[in-house]
Amino acid sequence: MFKTTNNKIRQVLGLTALSVLLMSSAQAAQSSTDTLRVCAAANEMPYSNTQQQGFENSIAKALASSMDMPVEFVWSDKAAIFLVTEQLMKNKCDVVMGVDAGDSRVLTSEPYYTSGYAFIYQADKGLNIKDWQSPDIK
Repeated sequence: MFKTTNNKIRQVLGLTALSVLLMSSAQAAQSSTDTLRVCAAANEMPYSNTQQQGFENSIAKALASSMDMPVEFVWSDKAAIFLVTEQLMKNKCDVVMGVDAGDSRVLTSEPYYTSGYAFIYQADKGLNIKDWQSPDIK
């Protein structure tokens, strides 16, 4: 469940500004001006799903609420990584939740979610993986 805190309020306000900036005049002309259309992955928990159980679904609802707008999810069966190029850039929605900070294709907010990575493999495989550029990853 999405709990409101001062930090989350700041994040929602940042996302509100982001969504306004992402809406180009062409998108605004094509979309209903009273509904926030959010690009969302149909089945990528814990982020998003069509039952709106993901934390990005909750953030999108809070964003729309802060803008006094209803939210409409525009679902994609593809991975969330494709939402910008296959949904947002084709004016099928107004905003994408959870893009990488600094993504050069869009304006982004401060990150609201970060994650580390762990490389897990069998010790007897003789692999030497230290980072994403390690030759054994290939």
